[in-house]
Amino acid sequence: MAIYRSCFLDEADRIREAQERDFPHDQRTTDHAAAIVAGRGTDRMRIGQATRLVEHHDVTSPQPGDPKAARR
Repeated sequence: MAIYRSCFLDEADRIREAQERDFPHDQRTTDHAAAIVAGRGTDRMRIGQATRLVEHHDVTSPQPGDPKAARR
C-alpha cells in the first residue's frame, strides 16, 4: 500500500486541509477523492503520492441534471 495525500485548496490554491491515507493503487484514492468532493460540492482538491501528482479536482457548481464534479 502507498500513502496518498489529499489536499483541499482555497481559491488561491493554498492548502486549507490535508488528509493522508493508505490505498493499494491510484484508482482507489481517486474514487475516494471523488466521493469527498461530491459530498462537499465546492472544494478544490489535489491528490499526490510522494512527489507525483495523481489527480486534481476542481469542483464547480453542478449543472442541472449533472451530479458529477468537474475534473481537470
